[in-house]
Formats: sequence, C-alpha cells, structure tokens
Amino acid sequence: MSIAPRVNTADRRLKPRGKVARGVQRSARAGYLLLEVAAATLLLTAVMMMAAGAVRVRLATGRHSQQRQLALEEANNLLERLTAGSPQVPSTSDAPPNGEAPGASDTPQLSAAARAALPEARLRVAVEDEQLGLRRISVEIDWQLRSGQRSRAVKLVGWSRASRSTPVETTP
Repeated sequence: MSIAPRVNTADRRLKPRGKVARGVQRSARAGYLLLEVAAATLLLTAVMMMAAGAVRVRLATGRHSQQRQLALEEANNLLERLTAGSPQVPSTSDAPPNGEAPGASDTPQLSAAARAALPEARLRVAVEDEQLGLRRISVEIDWQLRSGQRSRAVKLVGWSRASRSTPVETTP
C-alpha cells in the first residue's frame, strides 16, 4: 500500500490553472510582438531612406552623364567642321550664356539643343600654327552644374592643313 501525499487545498487555489496561465503567456507575448513590429518598422524606414538617397544620387549622376555626352558630341561636331576647312576660323571664342555669337556670323557657336541642355555653357575655340604646315584646333566646352560649380571641361583637339589664305591667330 502506498501512501499518497497530501495536497493542501490552499496551494491549489494559488496555482494558476491552465486557462489562466495561457492568458498570461499570451499578453506577455503580445508585448514582445509589438516591440518586434516597431523594430521592423524602424528598420524598414531606415532602408527606404537609404534607397531614396541612392536613387537621388543615381538621377544626378545620370543627368550629369547625359550633359557630358551632349557636350562631347557638340565639341566633336564643331571640331569636325573646323578641321574640314572652314573659310575663317577665329582664334578664340567665348559664346555668351544666351548663345549669341560675340562677333561675326561664322563664329562657331553651340547648337540650340546644347544651349538648352547645358546651363551657362561656354565654348572656347583655339587655333594655333604648328610646324610642317599644320594648324592645331582645340574645342572646349564647360557648363554650370546644379551645385553652382563649373563642370570639368570637355576638350577635343584636331589638326588640319594650314592654308595661306586662312588667317590664323595664336592663343596664349
């Protein structure tokens, strides 16, 4: 015969029953869930802000690349026309921001598309006599960036035969 331990009825009353214990666990778990949701929201917000910054930088870089490509194409077209034997090639030309040529109508100037896409664009053309009957022609274009600074200039250089009838001036 075994003797069963005697259980105090007062102890039974103090112990939570199954239903009560599960309810206590659920409310504690709900608090942790709230903290987890808040932390996840904070983390998601931080990731979205970093992504927005990266998109902004990408857009600015893309805009600058397009401007640089347009300036390169414009300089290439001007250099090609000048090395093909333009009858009068000025020694230096700084086109004003509005795109009007400072002197004669044959002065090289930027196209309307380049003036529209490159804010405050400056065009400089320099022609120098070289030895062996050649002349060196350089075309340089720069423009104003959104930050207020001048862009790094796009500069192309070409050579053509110097004709005796074409007046050529040397730039310093």
